[in-house]
Amino acid sequence: MNLANLLVVLFAITISISNLVFGDEELSYGRVMLPDLNPPEDIEIFCTAEKLREDKTYYIRTFDVINLYNAHHFMIYACEELHIYGEEWWDCSLTQAEGEGPVNVTTEWCKEGKGEMALYVETGEQPSFQLPDDVSFPVGAGTVFKYLVLQVHYKAGQRDVFNDPTVKDNSGIMYGYQTTPTPLLGGTLMMVRDGYILPNNKSPYGRDTADAVCKPGVVPEGQEIAIFGFRTHAHHNAILGTGFVIHDVNTIDSNPLEDGIRRGLGQPSRRRLTRRRTSRNPRFSKRMPNEAEDKEWSMISRIKEIEYNDIFHETEEDIVVTYRDTIAARCTYDNPTAENITMGTSKGEEMCIYYVMYYIVPSDNDDKDERRVRDKCIPGSTKVYWEEMSWYIGPVPEWVTILSINAEI
Repeated sequence: MNLANLLVVLFAITISISNLVFGDEELSYGRVMLPDLNPPEDIEIFCTAEKLREDKTYYIRTFDVINLYNAHHFMIYACEELHIYGEEWWDCSLTQAEGEGPVNVTTEWCKEGKGEMALYVETGEQPSFQLPDDVSFPVGAGTVFKYLVLQVHYKAGQRDVFNDPTVKDNSGIMYGYQTTPTPLLGGTLMMVRDGYILPNNKSPYGRDTADAVCKPGVVPEGQEIAIFGFRTHAHHNAILGTGFVIHDVNTIDSNPLEDGIRRGLGQPSRRRLTRRRTSRNPRFSKRMPNEAEDKEWSMISRIKEIEYNDIFHETEEDIVVTYRDTIAARCTYDNPTAENITMGTSKGEEMCIYYVMYYIVPSDNDDKDERRVRDKCIPGSTKVYWEEMSWYIGPVPEWVTILSINAEI
């Protein structure tokens, strides 16, 4: 038995004897792993999939990494259908159209246009993650998600070990699940910004930004979600990452939940929020004055040195998002060169990906479809700033501009 396989066995034994129990049910475990692969040098991103049982619902509670030392980072997706069938693994690098116009980014893991959700991302800083005790991510029977897909990313310097054809990679993720539902069901929303980063001397504020939004309608009408976690992913030019919810004031006034939660000040009246948190990381104060008459901004997150804080953080308090609200994310960059920096997945390029973890707020609507919450917002590569989106986010308050641009405060 080689060292990698021995570590997998020891890890599984450790998990099995830990006797983790959530509610009245002990967790079971599944794994999605590369099939002892010697990765070809010309491929950056690899995928492998596990088909879920059609008669079983998996309420996923935990994620644990297996053998990250060979790869740069992992992502695990829930998919309705696969991009490709019948292969143990496949090249799942992003496909981008050529030309000067907006980039058409095509995913190569889930089938385009079908249900897709990024469940978890790991870059080595957070090898284990546990959802709050009353929250789970459901997949399998009763949902649109029939497959789990593992995406493994390599980068320069980490592939030399594979020059030896006998060296294989069985990296992966172990997920803990139960078969009875938790009080709250949730998921992850992914926001991606493509395009380019201007040099500092050509940027409106002396630092350029990549701005992304999920327009109103990310949550189905009649439903609400509450954000409890976030993560910003970018590369070494990124100096600051921020996220906000832009509330429609009319929705706030008519909503049956406590007015305070929409401002990030309180907790929803229908649920227990004194639950024990697993990774509380307070970094900011959410309440700020607002300059728009019909919009109110609540800060979700503010992270400096993104490359070194690339983990899921838990919010100080849960923030409710309704059908008429907008989610906005911004990455701020330092580009001292005279050239634009391209956004992409390759070495030397930049990224701006923002994840929010949420649960569906309980309501009296028994007919709600808990999987209709949008899974991702990918607007394309046309460079548009928040200030150019006033028709649905309103004027950007001065305090938002200051906190989202100035990394020195």
